[in-house]
Amino acid sequence: MIDLRQDTEFSFLALAIGMTIIVLLTTVAVFSFGDFIAASKASEATRNLATIWIAQLGYAAEYDTFMECGPSPPAPAGTDGTLHPWLETSNSSGKDGFALIGFEPDNAVRYQYEVAIAASTRFVATAQADLDNNGVPCKFTLDNLAADHAKPTRLPANEF
Repeated sequence: MIDLRQDTEFSFLALAIGMTIIVLLTTVAVFSFGDFIAASKASEATRNLATIWIAQLGYAAEYDTFMECGPSPPAPAGTDGTLHPWLETSNSSGKDGFALIGFEPDNAVRYQYEVAIAASTRFVATAQADLDNNGVPCKFTLDNLAADHAKPTRLPANEF
């Protein structure tokens, strides 16, 4: 006579261990996917800042100065992580700086972009957004006179 109880206990133990492994792997995958999403959202800022950098260099080659660009799109862009349609804000001189340098994103944006410092030899462009709605914005800065000017820096470094 075959004792089925012994086989059933082994199967239940194997099932419990298998389910535990699946739950652990799923938990790791969910957190990794969240990091992937955050990095994907951050790539918008670095891509657009690189485009602003190229546009500013082209403008400066023609006019011998960089162009100040007002914070665009206006608030609430930059205070949350949602998409906002591109709407340019005039700079302190009343000019549409982004339009003058030839920058306009193709789609809606999560970040608010600005070129606050612009002179004949220097500009500082920023992109900021609070992607996780914790009250601490993630801010990327691109300074053309910094040692690694082609690479935007992120502050705070651990904030998405």
